[in-house]
Amino acid sequence: MASPSMNLDRPRKETTMGISLMYLDPSTGDANDEDSYDLLLKVLIRSRRRVLECSSREAGGGFSKLIELKPDPWFQKDNPKLRIDVGANEFVFYVDGKRVGAVNRAVKRGKVTHFKYLIYPPNAESAMGKGVTVTTYKQISLVP
Repeated sequence: MASPSMNLDRPRKETTMGISLMYLDPSTGDANDEDSYDLLLKVLIRSRRRVLECSSREAGGGFSKLIELKPDPWFQKDNPKLRIDVGANEFVFYVDGKRVGAVNRAVKRGKVTHFKYLIYPPNAESAMGKGVTVTTYKQISLVP
């Protein structure tokens, strides 16, 4: 994920930008029912607390325990980037090219078939500003 700029001021109230990497088994899942999807990874960017909150859940189940990653430094103001490498056993996080940590992959079946982007509250400004671009790559070696 990349954006032209990021507001680095801490908001008075928490704002959240989130992404979910999801898998839907077409033989058993209902594409119109979000509970049918495995959430391989849900990441919330918490602007006020300056953390990445990570969790997962199997379709129809409850969420895993939250794991927090604390990028240091926080995102850069110009051209901020969040990269997540999807591995068989873990997700590896990079903020502006610097590795900030990894999270074990609790839900291992399936590959990413769907991507969801959210902003909360709905009228809040995205943590990464306007014009967020999401790019996916089949191989890590292709990432610039």
